[in-house]
Amino acid sequence: MNHSSYKDNGLSWISALVLIVLTFLGWSVINTPASPSQTTRPATTVSRVATPPPIQTIEPIHVVTWNIGLDKADLHVIARRIASFSGVDLWGLQEVNSRSAPPVLAAAAAEGEGATFTAVQGNAGDGLHLVAIYNADRYTLLDWWELPSINTTGNVRPSLVLHLREKRGDLEFLFMVNHLYRSREGERHKQARLLNEWAAVQSLPVIAVGDYNFDWEVASGVRQRDAGYDLMTANGRWQWVKPDSLTTTQCSGWPCRYNSVLDFVFTAGPAQKWRAESTIVVEPGDFPADNTTSDHRPVQATFWPIENPPSINAKSLDRTFPSIAIARVNAVTRTGPGNNFPVTGLIRAGKSVDIVGISQDGAWLHLANSAWIAANMVEGTPGGSIRTATPHTPRPTPTQAPTPRVQSTRNCHPSYPTVCIPPPPPDLDCGDILYRRFPVVGSDPHWFDGDGDGIGCEWG
Repeated sequence: MNHSSYKDNGLSWISALVLIVLTFLGWSVINTPASPSQTTRPATTVSRVATPPPIQTIEPIHVVTWNIGLDKADLHVIARRIASFSGVDLWGLQEVNSRSAPPVLAAAAAEGEGATFTAVQGNAGDGLHLVAIYNADRYTLLDWWELPSINTTGNVRPSLVLHLREKRGDLEFLFMVNHLYRSREGERHKQARLLNEWAAVQSLPVIAVGDYNFDWEVASGVRQRDAGYDLMTANGRWQWVKPDSLTTTQCSGWPCRYNSVLDFVFTAGPAQKWRAESTIVVEPGDFPADNTTSDHRPVQATFWPIENPPSINAKSLDRTFPSIAIARVNAVTRTGPGNNFPVTGLIRAGKSVDIVGISQDGAWLHLANSAWIAANMVEGTPGGSIRTATPHTPRPTPTQAPTPRVQSTRNCHPSYPTVCIPPPPPDLDCGDILYRRFPVVGSDPHWFDGDGDGIGCEWG
């Protein structure tokens, strides 16, 4: 092999080696991962939807009102009818004639519901009491009371009011049961006016049910109805949850003497903004009534509540108020800021009171024990511009009635600590005063507590 051949072979070998190296380098460049700063990543869309806070919903409230007429009807027949309803949260019943009936009725309301129901029976009346039954698994009973002013003659039924709170939320509302006068038109109209005045000072939602005896004619109720309806609903303070289809709710005799609605469901305050509907429950053969059934039909209503705003707390608003003032004279305390509110007690002249708030008009002071006293009755009335709201719930003492015919705020006998009744003379009987079922201690100079159980004028 000559020199030229070796040279050519060497060049060929070198060329081949160079080609291999270049090929390798090219492959490395192509396949080596780039650094993050050199890499162009495909765009990725990330959906970030802000999760709103959970909305607390309130279940519909299902209510039934029914005058069950237990003075004539059979308790167990009525209980079976109540048990046939499903999903009812609140019952407002009228004409319950015994203390043993409410547990039976509450058990009937609970049948098939998987919940506990509790009955509250009014104390006063003519032997036919009002009863409210509530689902105790759903609601907390904060308080209950009667409105003695509605018992205009001392012999009928004062309104029964329950203050309830939703256990799964903050909704608070009042559930009221009424049964207004039937036989005395003037008293019925007075009761309607008083209910109108009461509604004017409420800030909680109110559902009111019952037998109102307003005789709304089925055919022409817009023109033919009892004046009590207009007195109660004046100024829009009450709103009827009117059924789409009207039929008579009560039947006397056969054929029925009346063709009108006596049983109503009303709302007041914020409850008037709730969506609501009602129906008169008709069962085949329910009229005419016999000696086991009621001569009234139930009325059922459903409400879709709107959460109510937090109530104003008087104590949180009135930090500038003095904590102590002195009563100038003997002065009664009341459940609300006005003389139309029931009396709760007596503050004697010279006694101190703990003030936590003042009414919007400055005329009434809110005390630490939740009672109210007229500002002109104490020394040291707070000044300034801070004012508390009128309390949302007038809370009358359940056993107390309006101002008696004979009383003196300066001469109240200590045997009757929650009412103001002067000592003898004269010697008073229960018929001389309007108070009913009030506590009696000590000597009881008027002998209001004849049976010695500590309660005066239970029935008189």
